[in-house]
Formats: sequence, C-alpha cells, structure tokens
Amino acid sequence: MSSLVSLVASHGIIKAGDGSVAHPDDAVRAVQLALSQAGYRIGVDGVFGDGTLAAVRRFQDQHDIGIDGKVGEETAAKLDEPHDVLVSTATPRTVPVPVGPADQTSFPHDDTASLLAFYGKPWEDSSLLVPVPVPFALRYHDDGGRVIDFRQVQFHKRAADRLHAAFAAIWDAYGHDQSALDARHISWFSGTYNYRPIRGSSRLSCHAFGAAIDLDAEDNPLGATHSTLPPDVVTCFKTQGFFWGGDYLGRKDPMHFQAAHE
Repeated sequence: MSSLVSLVASHGIIKAGDGSVAHPDDAVRAVQLALSQAGYRIGVDGVFGDGTLAAVRRFQDQHDIGIDGKVGEETAAKLDEPHDVLVSTATPRTVPVPVGPADQTSFPHDDTASLLAFYGKPWEDSSLLVPVPVPFALRYHDDGGRVIDFRQVQFHKRAADRLHAAFAAIWDAYGHDQSALDARHISWFSGTYNYRPIRGSSRLSCHAFGAAIDLDAEDNPLGATHSTLPPDVVTCFKTQGFFWGGDYLGRKDPMHFQAAHE
C-alpha cells in the first residue's frame, strides 16, 4: 500500500478536526503535502481547517470522487498518484467574473490543472505575456536601496485588460495624484510575472502564469492577517474579478492579487 492509503488504513478516515500541530508523520500533514503536490494552494501545518477542507472538496470534484471533504480510501488512493497524472486527469474549473472584455469573462480556479488549461505555459511561450501600461509610476525598491519606476508590467494577455482597468480605477480614485499613492504605499510594486513556486510549496505560483501582482510586500508580508492597503484599492481589483490574498481561507497574503479564484 502507498503512503496515504496506508495512513487511512491505520488511522481511519482523515477529516476536519483530526490532528493538531503536526510532526513529520502526521496524517493531516501528509494529506496537505499530497494536495500541494497535486497542485493546490495549501499550507502544511497539520491542522485540517477550512483551507484543507476546501482543497479536499476541490480535488474530489475535479477527479469525479464523491464530494464529502474527507480523505477515505478512494481519495487517498487518488492523491497517491504522481503529480503529472493528477494534473492531467483533473477537470479544469473556471469562475465567472464581472462583465468586461469579451474574451475575459472568466478566470480559472487556483489549482495547477485549471491554471494550465486557462493560461498555458508562459515560461515556455513568451507570446502569452503582454505589457500592461500603468497610468502612474509603480515604484520598486530593490535590495540596494534604489527606487526603480515602472510604467508598464508584464502580465498574461487573458487578464491584461482587467489589470489595466484596475490600475485606471485606482488612478481615478486618488485624483491622478502620484503623491497620494506614494504616501499610502499603493504604488510600491513587488512583482508580477515570475516563474517560481509558492513559498513553502512545490506548486507553481500564479506569478509563474503571469496572473498575479504584489503590492507593498514590505508592509503586507505573506502570513500577515492585517493589510495596510486601503480597502478601496482592494475593491478596484475585486471589481475586475481578481482574488485577493487577504481572503485566502488558509495562510493570508495581503500583498497579493491574482486572476484565479480559490
């Protein structure tokens, strides 16, 4: 028997409420590691909370398993399959987003199979990325203390118009006043396209698909439960269908806005 099947055989069904803080052999931690390897955004903390429950349900839905949010024999056996098999057999899912550009009326779910089906592989095909003009200066603060201004950013072409619309709405909301944006650190730019995994995970980040932007990482680090970004800025992105990292069920990421939905 393989790893998760063995754990279910010895522990019984693994479900919400099982486990507390994990050690390396903890059953819940093993489930979370398997879900991360299968392509889901999930923290590995040994606690079967809302984020783990949502990921298990999503996995079951995409693999035609009865959706009960519990890891029994069937779900465990499927999760034990290799990453490439799981990504290739998962049914991609999308979510409708507000009325806008005719070719941008949905965004994918935030899992590898759905992201690949929707966005392809921009790290192999650079034509999928396009420059998005910004009506104000995005200020990047590098490690050497320099400030570098960007007036355009690289983003996936299937979400580019919506990013541009979010920028325009922010610019209008602050009266076309660069100093007002600078004072609130709204203009502090922390990155868009970057081929890399999610921190602490093997799963590719939405940044790798050119479908995410980070603002003011210094004041809004990964894991922070409070955001210093003004609510109206968050609203400008959400109106365009972006999902905000401050709304993640698991580990929060208040700097982060992505064109993919949890």
